[in-house]
Amino acid sequence: MLKIDFDLNKSQKNINECGLSFEMAYYFDWGGALYAQDNRSLYSEDRFVAIGYLDKRLHVLCFTPISQSKLTRNKAL
Repeated sequence: MLKIDFDLNKSQKNINECGLSFEMAYYFDWGGALYAQDNRSLYSEDRFVAIGYLDKRLHVLCFTPISQSKLTRNKAL
């Protein structure tokens, strides 16, 4: 089972702004997603971006792997 850990305040902000809780990442199509490392800045951990489907809609999901699995999610434009 995929372990997903996130900041509840950030999840609530995402609910208010985009209508989705970070808990929805459980239902993200991880197997069919495209992945790339996020190299926009020098982060203290490895960060990745996944583009894939959630409820038949394309989404962009940013995350750090394994024990640092904090997630952010945005709708694709």
